[in-house]
Amino acid sequence: NLDAQGCQRMVEALLRPTGRGISEAMPTVSAKLPRIESLPGLKGGARVHILHPAIVPSRAGMYSINIRLFEPAPVKPEKLIEWQMAPENVIADLLAAVSRGVRLLVIGGTASGKTTFLSAMCTAIPKDARVVKIEDPEEIWMDHPHVVTIEARKAPLGSTSVQDYTLRHGVDDAMRMSPKWLIVGEVRTGDAAAALFRAQMSDHPGLSTFHAEGPDAAVKRMALIMGVDAKIDRMNAKELFAAGVEVVAQVGVPKSGDKRRLIGVWEVQPDLKGGDVVFERLYAYGESNMKTISRR
Repeated sequence: NLDAQGCQRMVEALLRPTGRGISEAMPTVSAKLPRIESLPGLKGGARVHILHPAIVPSRAGMYSINIRLFEPAPVKPEKLIEWQMAPENVIADLLAAVSRGVRLLVIGGTASGKTTFLSAMCTAIPKDARVVKIEDPEEIWMDHPHVVTIEARKAPLGSTSVQDYTLRHGVDDAMRMSPKWLIVGEVRTGDAAAALFRAQMSDHPGLSTFHAEGPDAAVKRMALIMGVDAKIDRMNAKELFAAGVEVVAQVGVPKSGDKRRLIGVWEVQPDLKGGDVVFERLYAYGESNMKTISRR
């Protein structure tokens, strides 16, 4: 167990490579740790979030530190099969859909494996395609020769010359870069969702992730954040969702198990019915096959 001084030394060591700092005046910091080949745990890099003792009094002078390690190499579809996330033919059908340009949204709860699953799906993108990734922070590895990554960043606290660069800015810039595929690591804000769906409506294939426990919950939450962040009314937000997303895949841990699985796959119908987004279930956990995707 670390004492307060040991904890502070660890925080300094974690932040030193990032050039960031933390103090009572700036009590919170999020930073990306670089990949360090000589350290097995950091071969893929990591995301760190630290809170200063001034705002976590329950820790008795200790910092609150959260570290999320990234995959040390591109995630291959074979790993999903090895982990028994879904039957091999279901994974193959989803990869084939991505290769055809189906616009895929991967949903799930915290630490459900959304980014890992998305990374594996990215391997189906043709090698000659121009891909633009927009992430916060970058954590998806792609073994493709024509990939550009745009990374969101927070403006330094107190800075008047450096502004926030958000996922929405990244999507807007990506559309000026002649992309064939758009990848958004995780949609967190309504303006980012609106920008992405508009881009995908212009027939740009896209892959992204979103925090939601089920397709209906995804629509409800998307509509809520698009209303708050982008001032888009609920009905138009639903229309955007239906026009911009073709397939939703949910990953997570089923109630009957303790490992991450592909919980379900749904096709999104292009037209609302009774003011709601309509989903057709293509696959559910425990089944051996997936129905054919009809939109492409």
